[in-house]
Amino acid sequence: MNHNLKIIISTYDLITKLEGDLNDLILELNSIKKHYKSITNYWQGDDIFRVRNIFGTEFSFLVTQDKYMENDIYVLSVWDYTGNTLVFAGKIPDKNRVSFIRSFEKAIDNYSNGIIKCGECKKDVPYQQNRSHRHFAAIYCDECWNTKWKAIEAKEKYD
Repeated sequence: MNHNLKIIISTYDLITKLEGDLNDLILELNSIKKHYKSITNYWQGDDIFRVRNIFGTEFSFLVTQDKYMENDIYVLSVWDYTGNTLVFAGKIPDKNRVSFIRSFEKAIDNYSNGIIKCGECKKDVPYQQNRSHRHFAAIYCDECWNTKWKAIEAKEKYD
């Protein structure tokens, strides 16, 4: 029997973790996944972790680490709770993360209020009005969709 677990934390708790040591955060998240694997005998996917904002909206999130020219690069990616729509993604700064955290909070709060950033030009657009302008997890405004992404999507083969 497979178990589909979700670990939900508040925005405040995630922000507190993002302000601290990012290696510790990644180790803690991986430790939680290993713990639940030992209980359920089933490895949980990356969508196990959720963050819930002040509106009660849940989002899947992932913090990744990579190396670039001997430096650690950390990225926060946030999707809607289904993992189908990218709501926020960005490189976590080494220092002074206030602006980054504000951008993250604004993106998830805007999504709760029906607004999402265009995947190309980054302007705020109504989600419901543009949700069919999708290429993979990104949503595009009318202008970006019609001038570039509609043709790219039309060429995709999904078989």
